[in-house]
Amino acid sequence: IYVSHKLDEVFRVASHATILRDGKMVANVDLATTNEDAVVSMMVGRALEIPPHQSHVQNDAILVVDGLSRGSHVRDVSFTLRKGEVLGIAGLVGSGRTELVKLLAGVDRPTAGKIRLKGQLRSFANPRAAIAAGIALLPEDRKKEGIIPLRSVAVNAAIPSYHRLTRGGVIKNGQLKREVDEIAKSVNLRPHDIERAIRLFSGGNQQKAILCRWLMAGSDILVFDEPTRG
Repeated sequence: IYVSHKLDEVFRVASHATILRDGKMVANVDLATTNEDAVVSMMVGRALEIPPHQSHVQNDAILVVDGLSRGSHVRDVSFTLRKGEVLGIAGLVGSGRTELVKLLAGVDRPTAGKIRLKGQLRSFANPRAAIAAGIALLPEDRKKEGIIPLRSVAVNAAIPSYHRLTRGGVIKNGQLKREVDEIAKSVNLRPHDIERAIRLFSGGNQQKAILCRWLMAGSDILVFDEPTRG
């Protein structure tokens, strides 16, 4: 029995496949007479259409990193991120990817180098300072570093926004729930139940809930460390 989401491997190894969706068996297929697109459609319940790529990159440099260093893991790293751009950083385990993004998010402090945000030289003493500046981190291990497992999606999403969702020390729950509900719809949270404990969601939907957190906080730069993990 071979269990996988890597369909090319499934087609190489197996002769038949059982396809599950939302905890139910939806099909049992002969792989010699079907293809990956058909299997994917059965997995997600609809035909997948990939729209043509549309670039949103602008010329404005929103983040410029120059010679950033810390210890032996991060040495003399420089790059420029433009507004609307998705910038990828790749490397093997131990190459310093996570250590680099923690420097950008204020989790650790660099020993050398400069960070310019929207043209201004910045230094972040802690994550709160980076968040206030508009930089948000979706961490590598969301279960240990990203979520409060026993609390609801609404609570998890609102964490950095409580300062504007309270009055006289009392949380404005109505406004909180309305905002989280609207953002959860925009990311297609499934199931759409913001009162449900976040630990009861799949890994992908936990990631959506963390994304809701930073969209709700109005972050300008989203740093995804291992975005598809789990």
